[in-house]
Amino acid sequence: MKNSYLLIEIIASFHRFDYIVLHNLNKTISMQETGLYIMSAIYILAGIMHFVTPKTYLKIMPPYIPAHKTMVLLSGIIEIILGVGLLFDQSRFYAAFGIILLLIFVFPANIYMAKRMKEKQSKNRWIAYLRLPLQFVLMYWAYLYV
Repeated sequence: MKNSYLLIEIIASFHRFDYIVLHNLNKTISMQETGLYIMSAIYILAGIMHFVTPKTYLKIMPPYIPAHKTMVLLSGIIEIILGVGLLFDQSRFYAAFGIILLLIFVFPANIYMAKRMKEKQSKNRWIAYLRLPLQFVLMYWAYLYV
């Protein structure tokens, strides 16, 4: 129940952020800027979720990766930093490039998750299969801001 309240507060804070950024009366926001804000919110929220529900991420960690819990928390911190970095002109290039690298580094976990779900004959394995090509779409999306 605490996680639900935390998630609601996180979403509400993004709404306040959205209001401040997107409702500037003197400026219209382009589609590219809108995409940037959406991408930033996705990575910040995904990073926060590493702390809210770490078990979800621990389940998809391949056994050959050491220190599972540390890696989950570290990747959450990195996602938050990269998501925030997208918001500033000075760091946008590095953040977008970092997102591409992050997606490359977590790809083995997505493959592992797909294999595990196939072995277990999970009814939701299609989600794991969908994530694999989605990683390349996300890389391209980040590349637009490099």
